[in-house]
Amino acid sequence: MHLLLRADASESIGTGHVMRSLAIAQAWKRAGGTASFAMSCCPPTLCERLREEGVEIVSLQAGRATLADATETAERARALGARWVVLDGYDFDETYQSSLRKSGLSTLLVDDEALAQRFTADLLLNQNAYATADLYAHKAHGARLALGGRYALLRDEFEPWRLWRREIPERARRILITTGGSDPTNAAGEILRGIERLADRSLELQLVIGSAAAHREALERQAAALGARGVIDARNMPELMAWADIAITAAGSTCWEMAFMGTPALTLVIADNQQRIATCLCERGAARSLGRSRDCDPAKIADALASLLGDRLARATLSRAGRRLIDGRGASRVVALLQEAA
Repeated sequence: MHLLLRADASESIGTGHVMRSLAIAQAWKRAGGTASFAMSCCPPTLCERLREEGVEIVSLQAGRATLADATETAERARALGARWVVLDGYDFDETYQSSLRKSGLSTLLVDDEALAQRFTADLLLNQNAYATADLYAHKAHGARLALGGRYALLRDEFEPWRLWRREIPERARRILITTGGSDPTNAAGEILRGIERLADRSLELQLVIGSAAAHREALERQAAALGARGVIDARNMPELMAWADIAITAAGSTCWEMAFMGTPALTLVIADNQQRIATCLCERGAARSLGRSRDCDPAKIADALASLLGDRLARATLSRAGRRLIDGRGASRVVALLQEAA
């Protein structure tokens, strides 16, 4: 059975929609199916990653998220023999979803914000730990819900770390910085300036940078000046998260990966739709929030990091709370729901 996933990536969109959709594609393939991505835009390195996973890429010609896009996506799905189409993106609205359903296709909408007036997809997935059914009171009759951290979409590379146990040192030295695949506001630059204020040369730093990052060259120079290692388009995120004693991260989907790995984290809200994640993690005791990037200066970052570096108990508490939130089986559970309805 074939599965078509509709998601895009770019400097403005970021890479998160594609990366978490990849987790569904991987789980679908493990269950014996085949998968393709239908895309309007995708950075070359990310397209290469998808092809290495054995996933075909279908390029769409219509304007992104338009009715013509929905029509073209439906045509591609029928040609591939796909019954289900996975939609992951903020612009696939009720009209888009309805168009696919009228074409005889079943749709899974990966949603974070629950802002639509009405949801017409057959299955609604919100992987965030704060998600509840009342957010989707306006769903279509008969639509199913997959809500909360139980359905967090972790890719295959996290599976071998399920039984791993983190050691918490007395004093943290290893700092991982990751602010998304595009980081249009250059939050990583502010974080590096905050670390520089500490003047602690015993720290080891690794900075994950997307090849589509708007400020990539400047970040590489800034990281080198601090002795930080820059990692472009990281393929080994579980290893990097395991290496880190503390992570400073954008409050996006990566946070659920951090939670699974038990990585003590400071979160930074670099887009409005990340606020709920940051708040949820704080309330669950699984991370500390630096607030919104536009309100967070290097001094605040330095103070928050300094308070955590020497506090072993706080880091251990954050780590345990994260592991309780996410068990890493979310993608397989989503695929099981798709298969039940097939």
